[in-house]
Amino acid sequence: MHHHEADAEKARLIRLLDNTRLRTLTLLQGIDGDRVVHQDTGWRVKDVVRHIVFWEEEVLAALIALKENTTYIIGDFFSFDAYNHQDFQRRRDQPFLQIQDDLRTVRDRLKAALVALPPERFEGTMLFPWPQGGTLSDMMAIMAGHECEHVNEILSAVEARTG
Repeated sequence: MHHHEADAEKARLIRLLDNTRLRTLTLLQGIDGDRVVHQDTGWRVKDVVRHIVFWEEEVLAALIALKENTTYIIGDFFSFDAYNHQDFQRRRDQPFLQIQDDLRTVRDRLKAALVALPPERFEGTMLFPWPQGGTLSDMMAIMAGHECEHVNEILSAVEARTG
């Protein structure tokens, strides 16, 4: 991929990430982090946001590895449910303000890692940190979609209790 094509794709992906995150941060303003989103698991707003941060950290590790021309995959991945639950148990007591701060920090680091990638890293396919593969752009679209999906769940939970 030529420099200008890679630069255009980086700009497109950063716009996608920025637009997604702006919606998330707007929704989270004034929301109670302890409000339950998933009755079955007891996950609260803060747990869902922490989950978004968690997967973004995994993708950040993959981008850093990609820049070094290596691959990052989750070593002890058994299933999404098991891996998500493991992280939930490990970090369930983090304060919501810390999680919101992490949400900003990890996105800044993710965008910086994306910008730092050489153009050739946008070509072909790669392994994602989880058992799946595709293009770098596919992985970033999955991350934006993942965030939107969870933000919609938070929105539904909030509306269900205020409507």
